[in-house]
Amino acid sequence: MKRRGCDRPARRWDGLLLSAVLMAVAASAPASASEYAADDTGDVSAIQNRTYHLGQEFEFSLSVLPYDAFYKAIAPEFAYTVHFTDDFAWEVVRVGYAQRFDTNLKTQLLSLQTAPTAFEEVNLFLSSDLMWSPIYAKMALANKAVIYGELYGVLGGGAYNTTVAWRAAPNIGLGGRLFLSKVVSLRLEVRESLLIESSLPSVVDINLGLSVNFGSAE
Repeated sequence: MKRRGCDRPARRWDGLLLSAVLMAVAASAPASASEYAADDTGDVSAIQNRTYHLGQEFEFSLSVLPYDAFYKAIAPEFAYTVHFTDDFAWEVVRVGYAQRFDTNLKTQLLSLQTAPTAFEEVNLFLSSDLMWSPIYAKMALANKAVIYGELYGVLGGGAYNTTVAWRAAPNIGLGGRLFLSKVVSLRLEVRESLLIESSLPSVVDINLGLSVNFGSAE
């Protein structure tokens, strides 16, 4: 009888312990479900490394100088750029030669002999700029192909040879690049140069070019 009396409290504690474990499991199940639900509804973001990396770049482009009232110009350009990282580069040199075309306004002024003493127009220009490419994009084209590109800014200075003199010219610009392959890319840029001590307040340069990449920044 004593043994039975001793076994009953032990069994009672075993039952209580088992009940407590079952209640704990039951209580933890909804909590886990709610946590998973919170995770499912939370924001998910992923940062993907660049697919294309640039090293030394040669660009051949055709530029348009469209905003002067007395002439327009088309200028073939060449540029050489060194990319230190995916984000930063130095466009060591950009040089272009302007082929000019007179506007009707200039033609009329010349025919009326009321032209100013000199029309200052661009002959040749060169510059050196820093490039910053903070935006890299991966896009779907008609759900059939994946294309890659980037947006970048340029800031630097150079010189313009005009029909009057050489002019110093700080400049700023914005461009975009579409990668066609690891070697070839297409670039579109708009740059504005402020000519110092000139009758031309500024020169706007819109250019479309094809770039060839050698090596890689990484």
